[in-house]
Amino acid sequence: KIASKDSKFNILMITIDKHLNRLNKEIKSFARDLKVLEQNEGNYYSEKLTEKYLNIDGFYQSISNKVNDVLKKYFSHMKIATANISMNRSNEELDNIYRNLNTYMQDFKSLNEAAEYIFFNSSQQILKTIDSLIKAIPNNDFTFNYFLKTDDIITLELKEWIDLYNKIRFVIKKVDNIMDNNEFKENYSLFETCYLILMMNMEASKDQIKNYRI
Repeated sequence: KIASKDSKFNILMITIDKHLNRLNKEIKSFARDLKVLEQNEGNYYSEKLTEKYLNIDGFYQSISNKVNDVLKKYFSHMKIATANISMNRSNEELDNIYRNLNTYMQDFKSLNEAAEYIFFNSSQQILKTIDSLIKAIPNNDFTFNYFLKTDDIITLELKEWIDLYNKIRFVIKKVDNIMDNNEFKENYSLFETCYLILMMNMEASKDQIKNYRI
């Protein structure tokens, strides 16, 4: 959604998807062969499996090189703020983030339109997210003032969104099983989607955080 696209971009994305699907099939096949090897050890089969592994590794490297070429050409403006959302996430978490993003974007014509709406209409969602998080934390280790100076907010500057997101992520990592709380999980999911859209819109405009304005 934030790529600097040209006529070849979609073709490259389709090609990479096909390569990834093939890679997944090769890995599953290799895993099945490994199970067979555990039961029937043999030099010939082992050599054959080694050759198969090397072929898979070579194919993986070729995909990795192609992805890096695409990143340099079409995502050179991508900043750490957006990349940070996907770091250290499971495949299931990434799928949920992607699905939530697409669902939210269905109500808007463009990324900029969605970001503008979020910027001016998210105060209640921000407060709901913080309140539900505080309620889910045992022993009252974190107060409202840790997250925001006041609950009298209309809009947040982008750097304030980033600061708040990082604080919430810190608490999620620090407090055990916090994502088992359904109320907070639901509020946080929407909050993170809104945050991601703001970050993507900023990066698509190739602007700096300190200069970014809706």
